[in-house]
Parts: sequence; C-alpha cells; structure tokens
Amino acid sequence: MIKLARILSLIAALTFGVQPAVAGFVINSFSFAAPVAATISFVGCTTSAANLTTYTFTAHATGTAGTRKTIVGVSGEDGASDFSVASMTVGGVSAAEVVDSANASSEIQSALYIIDNPSGTTADIVVTFSEAVTSSAVCVFAAYDISSETAVATASQYQVASANIVLSLDVSADGVAVGQSTFGGSAQTTTWAGLVENAPESCSAEACASSAHYTEDATASSPLTAGSDWTGSNPSIGVSASFR
Repeated sequence: MIKLARILSLIAALTFGVQPAVAGFVINSFSFAAPVAATISFVGCTTSAANLTTYTFTAHATGTAGTRKTIVGVSGEDGASDFSVASMTVGGVSAAEVVDSANASSEIQSALYIIDNPSGTTADIVVTFSEAVTSSAVCVFAAYDISSETAVATASQYQVASANIVLSLDVSADGVAVGQSTFGGSAQTTTWAGLVENAPESCSAEACASSAHYTEDATASSPLTAGSDWTGSNPSIGVSASFR
C-alpha cells in the first residue's frame, strides 16, 4: 500500500510539474528555450583603388553590438593576372573564410568572411590578397543570433560575359543568407534575384561590387533561387552563403 502511494505521488509530481513557458517549455522547473530566429542587416560598402596587396579599411562601421557576427563580403580586381583572397582580419582578429570564388580562373574575385564580434561599432578591416590588385571593396553585414559560424550552404559562379550569376542555395528556417557580386568594369549596375540588394553598386574605375542579403521565415527554402545579373559585357563573379 505504501509503495502504491509513493508511485501515485511520483506520477502526480511529474504530471503537475509540466507547465508551459514563453518561447519554450518547463519540465520540473527546467526551461528549454526555443531557438531565436536569426536576423541580418546591411551596414555599408567601401571601395578603394589603391593597387595594393593588403587593403586596410580603417574604422569601418560594423553595426550595433550584441549577439552579433560580422559578415564581410570582399571583391577584388586585377586586370593583369589571376589572384585570390588570402586572409582577412576584423579588429586585428582573423576572420574565417566562408566561401571564396578563387577556384575560377579570373581577374576578378568575390569572397565571404565571418567573425564573432559582439562588442564595438567600428573596426579596422584588413584584406590581404595573393598579389597586388588594382581595386578592392568590402561590404559589411551585422548578423544576430546565428547559432554557428559554419555556413549551412554556399554557392559561387563565374560568368565570362556578364550573364546572370546563379547563386541559389538552401536557407534554413529562421536563417539568413548573404551574397557578394563583382563585375570587371566600371559604372555598371546589377539586378539581384532572391536576395535583397543593399545599396547602389560600389564602383572604382576598374570594377564594381554589390552585396545583398535575405532573412528566412519559419519555413526553409530548399533552395532559395538567387542570382546577380550585371549590365555590360565584361566578366562577373559572385558568392553566397546561408547561416542558422
């Protein structure tokens, strides 16, 4: 009889100890919060045509501090030879390469880098290439509540005659995506599909750069159809990545 009473008491405790909680649930007073949806905002692009191997973009805006990852899109152009993006630091700390278009034999390149950057509103962004390039551009995003700096998916493509660059990729529910596109010529524009263009194209006398981003709702996109279509007839190249 005593055993039965103890069993019934345990069942009652388990039954009435389960209570709903905001954005999650509680079991015996332990809360399991549901994941927070990621968000992303565009901060700004800066272009330099200094013919350098290492470009320093001093005190570049990085957005509001918090649960922030800084994502940097980089574009480069060298009319003389093929090259690649070698490394990047943000505030003196190495950023991780997410995707790089350097597998394409091209005199223009695009890449995406990411770094955990919870504090401050500006930072020196230093981009090092494999050789001196005529121009470089960085486009900065502030992404919040991303659970991992490892991309869910990436895409890249090179077009020799400025056809549409296809950058379609999977985007997780409540995730974000970003793209960086480079055109080997000046004073041109691009039309983005799928991803939302951030600002007018950032151009030097040698090349143009453009960036775009996207925030997914509770339903995943498999894949999200995305691309960048430049005017003009010169080569173009682009990369994209999604995070959750």
